[in-house]
This record gives sequence, structure tokens and C-alpha cells, in this order.
Amino acid sequence: MEEEWYNQVVLLKPGLQNLLNHITGQLSPEVRYAIQQSGIGFIYDDRPFPLKTPVANLDSHQITIQDIHLAFLWTCCYATVAINSMYYEKAALNEDIIYFSDRPEFAQVLLTMKWARSLQKEVTWWPAEAARPDVSNKWTTSAANLFEACVAYLLFHEIGHIILHRDLRELMTSRKKNPFYETSQEEFKKIYDAELEADQFALDSLMGSSVIEEVRLMKYLGAMVAQLSNFYLLDVPDTRGGLTHPDLDDRLRTVLQQSKLTEEANQIQLRSQLVVGLQLFLWLTETPFIPEDPQQAVFSNFEELEKYLFDLIAKMKNAARL
Repeated sequence: MEEEWYNQVVLLKPGLQNLLNHITGQLSPEVRYAIQQSGIGFIYDDRPFPLKTPVANLDSHQITIQDIHLAFLWTCCYATVAINSMYYEKAALNEDIIYFSDRPEFAQVLLTMKWARSLQKEVTWWPAEAARPDVSNKWTTSAANLFEACVAYLLFHEIGHIILHRDLRELMTSRKKNPFYETSQEEFKKIYDAELEADQFALDSLMGSSVIEEVRLMKYLGAMVAQLSNFYLLDVPDTRGGLTHPDLDDRLRTVLQQSKLTEEANQIQLRSQLVVGLQLFLWLTETPFIPEDPQQAVFSNFEELEKYLFDLIAKMKNAARL
């Protein structure tokens, strides 16, 4: 008898649902009423189909979430936690350039990410030798917490579309039903602006009235990894969003610019995980990012490294336009 398909990420769904309920309860009465009146429902698609990101149906007000995509997001969160932890451990050695090739955990992270990225084309069993949510280690608890914030951000993005963009329902239906539909420049702008609005709604909803600094840090990290997860789906370092979506690097930068953390240690933590994420993206797309000149490879703080990486991504993005 063939073994039934099973995705280990189902273990994390109760925590995710609890967080969504908690966040919704902290929203303003007006937003809570709009969500309740919209009759929004979640469909968890547990079928072993190739990866697709969450999508909101503006007609039925249903948001479909794949277990496969949730598995991918968990690996992104695990990689973020694990690599950043190794980064800090290596940084304590006071080396100019940090390599992880001597860490067996790093090989496991890369194997896990490689498998997760392959889910776009073919669905396979979660590898036993990969990092997994059902096998505890020193990073799985932090990865689960980050995962909840990451998924919540993405789902509130889709909720934002439903309650804010009813006027786009007819346009989106026409585009979906008619492959030859000619979208006007004005319509493209409406869709583009709707994506910006949904991003803002997601971040505002996720943060809510949170005042505890560590909670705010985790939520900002969740929004950041949610944006970075779209980077990790790319095979080439071209972060352009096209006519309907803002560029990926611009969306990520917006999250960072709106972060409000009072403690310097938490500000550094947020930026350190950002630059680790950007470097992981460049590594996954086989893009050289370490300057050949050793003098140019020395950065006095994370802000300098962040600027260097964003500038590098911008150059490649602009080159792709030519």
C-alpha cells in the first residue's frame, strides 16, 4: 500500500492560527468589522502540487494557502535563524571575511534550501537528512516563532486585498478569464498600487499594538523574511517586479525603513539578519558578491554592508533592463 502524502509543516498550523486570532483581536474595531463583514475564509491546500504563493479570491473572499508553500517558508525561516546564529559565532573570532564551509550545520541548511526551492517544479518527500520542523534542534523553536510571524504577514497581505481592493474584482476576473485581455496603463497602476497598499496593511496589522521590544523584533523579522522568501524563489538575481508588482528589493527596503526598534542590539539584529538573507540570495543565484579587492571587502558596520549589497542588486536589476 502506497504511503499517504504527509507534510511535517502541519505541526505548526495550530500556533499559526493562534497568532492570527491574537493579531486580529488587536486590530482597530473598524478593521476587525471590515474583516468580519467580508466573510474571509482560509483554504489549506494539503495536496502535493508544485509550490504556489498564497492567493486571495476577490469574488469568494477565500484565501488559499499551500502546505507546500508553508514548508518552503519554514525552510526560509530556519535558514535565517541558523545562518545568523553561525554568523554571530564566527564574528566572535574577529575574522575579516566569514566562511561557513567548516560547519556541518551549514551544509544541512543548504541542502534544506535546495530541496525547498525544487518544490517549484517537483514535489518530493521532506528529506530525512534535511532540517525539519518535526526534529528538534537548537534552532527549531526560533524558526517556528519566525515562521508564524512570516506567514501572518503574508496572509494579512491577502486579507488586505480582500477588504481594500473590491474595486479590482472585475478587472482581475477579466484578466484571469481572457488571456488576450489588454490591460491599460491606468489598470496596471491600480494593480501596482494595490500591492503597495496590501504590503502596508500587512505590516500595520502584524505589528498592531505590540509594545514589547522582542515581540516587535520578531514581527519585523517575519515581514522581512516573508519578502526575502520571494527572492529565494528566483534562479537569477533579477528582482524586478514588472508592471503589476513593485521590485522585490524595494519592498524589502520598505519593511526595513518602517521598523521602529528602540534598543540598539535589536536594531543590529534586524540588520544582521537582513544582510545574511541578501547574501544567501546572491549565493543561491550563484552571483559573486565578495569584492575581489580585500580593501573593499571590509565593512565597519551592518549599514555599510547592507548598502553594498542593495547597490549590487540594483546594478544587476538595472542591467537586466537593458
